[in-house]
Amino acid sequence: MRKKKNIAGSRFTYWALEKLENHIAKKEITETATGIVLMFCYNFANTDSGVVSWNGKEKHYADLKETQNIAQAIQDCTGLQSSAVYAGLKSLVNFGFLAKKYSDMTNTYKYTLLDPEFTPSEAGHTTQGYFRVPFEIFETNVLKTLAKSREIQYIIALLTMYKEVSQHLGGVGSREGIAHPTTLSYTMEKMKLLLTSPTAKRKVPASTVRKVFGGYFAPLFSYTWSSKNINDKEELKVCLAKNNYADSYIEKITFEVKDACLTEKDYASKKDELKKMELHLQRSFADYKGKLSPFDVQRVGKIFVREFSDFFDSFKKSKMAFVLKAKMKKTSTKKIREHIFIKAALSFSTSLTKIDKKNSFDFDLGAWAIKKTMEILDKEIHAIVDDTTSDIHKKAHAAYIRNTKDKKDFNGVDSNTVSLSFIKAFVLKNKRLSISNLIF
Repeated sequence: MRKKKNIAGSRFTYWALEKLENHIAKKEITETATGIVLMFCYNFANTDSGVVSWNGKEKHYADLKETQNIAQAIQDCTGLQSSAVYAGLKSLVNFGFLAKKYSDMTNTYKYTLLDPEFTPSEAGHTTQGYFRVPFEIFETNVLKTLAKSREIQYIIALLTMYKEVSQHLGGVGSREGIAHPTTLSYTMEKMKLLLTSPTAKRKVPASTVRKVFGGYFAPLFSYTWSSKNINDKEELKVCLAKNNYADSYIEKITFEVKDACLTEKDYASKKDELKKMELHLQRSFADYKGKLSPFDVQRVGKIFVREFSDFFDSFKKSKMAFVLKAKMKKTSTKKIREHIFIKAALSFSTSLTKIDKKNSFDFDLGAWAIKKTMEILDKEIHAIVDDTTSDIHKKAHAAYIRNTKDKKDFNGVDSNTVSLSFIKAFVLKNKRLSISNLIF
């Protein structure tokens, strides 16, 4: 059984998908480039503010180069022509997907998503739901191939597939889908419907199905074809004699999301932690009133959960996770995560009450939240690790005796008095001194 169970990717919202489909149905958006530009913007959008920002992420994308120009960044990532990129951005601004504002600092335009999922307000964010689209799309030739196809409906089909996978991973859908969340089975008829534009007069042929699902999407999905059982020889001859014989012969295709598009990140726990943190901060908002706005409080809460989640997803694979399980007498990593999250969240909330944002002109709340989160996690982990000192000393004592045949040390001292140097060496070997070293 696979261990990887989540899409390794960014958010793409139901709101955006539905809005894009509506404009396509009205023939207001027809260019494939517009859909690709929109996917780029969602992939690089800041989930707190909706600002599209790719700087600093060049190391994660082979073709992305350092630039302040969004059009250049999109060209590097997707292979689109400059004219197509600018036309796509203009269309997205005109139809209310993006807001455009000139920046004097960079002498370029800054783009912000107008999605309710990302748009800040005093009341916070209005969430209509989202699914994840893998980062891997930008590391393959999929988008370049789709751009050449000039069929924006193919992008809708691809997004719909990931929407369905994300729903299955979240426990929504058929029993079979939930049991095998990264697997999709489509009949020939369903695939034709997915690829057919709402403005088209007839469905796409079977050859298009094979070309798109079996070719364009192949870098992202592995697949197997299932054919109908035709036992009658005469019927088989008739079927093969048709120009579109595959339409009659192929019954369905089963897709499997490739490992490169998956991750072991625990998104379910992160979502639950985000809800708990938001509720806690709302209830204790009176403590921060006058220092932080409701949006600021919500923002730092999200940063805390994000940093905690990233840390713990790495930490749970370390050897120290087993030490904590034994000491805390927890049977699962999830229980340890819940315990540490509650203590760390309370400490973070207390730290918020001590902020003096107004007296510091250059105070960076986001940077403060990241630094404070890591400080608190360091402290909480140390509190647990330091509490294992007695156990470590016992193990050191036992190890010392095992290594002393006559139960006397070389200086004739009774082995019950374990040498400090031996204990120190043993403890240093079994206990690290910082979070960066805890993950080994």
